[in-house]
Amino acid sequence: MRASIAGIVLVASLVGVPVAGAQDAVTTTATTTETTPDTAPVVRVKSRMRIKLERVNGKERAVIAGTRIRVRGSVGVYVAGQKVTVRVYRGGKKVNVRRVTVQRAGSGKAGRFVVGFTARGTGELVIRASHRRTAELDTMIAPRQRVRVLERSAGYGSSGLVVRLLQRQLKALGYVVGTPGQYDGRTARAVAAFRKLT
Repeated sequence: MRASIAGIVLVASLVGVPVAGAQDAVTTTATTTETTPDTAPVVRVKSRMRIKLERVNGKERAVIAGTRIRVRGSVGVYVAGQKVTVRVYRGGKKVNVRRVTVQRAGSGKAGRFVVGFTARGTGELVIRASHRRTAELDTMIAPRQRVRVLERSAGYGSSGLVVRLLQRQLKALGYVVGTPGQYDGRTARAVAAFRKLT
């Protein structure tokens, strides 16, 4: 009888079944498969972007060649590390490209950026700003803006927008100018005084 109990314990231990009253402990091992949780789907933020031109003489939206123009942009939703590309075109040809990082606008949720460039040559410039889609923020394209760049030259007796812009710049520097839009004697004296100092 003792031999048959020992045989049962031996067989049971070989197949991994615990036997009541067995003096030797039987260890069993279990294998577990680790599962990783599903990753959440990426949700891109949708936002709007706008740009406005500064230093373009208000509603006239015209500057004299060589004037520095500022492009100020706003983004509805700020996402850290995002970049905006500002492109300047003349006659359909790209003449300037600037890439800038969007900054948080104060303590709010919106973003902002500022880019400056010098208006060279003459003709109409078209300014566009865009953000290429990233994992965090969707594509954004701002409505385009336009500005006219006028030739720097004006002489005694000439009139028009170039003279008006020239007079506005001289007046801002403290010079006395003549009749608005007319390159008269007073304007000529203001130009001569300015040239002496520069």
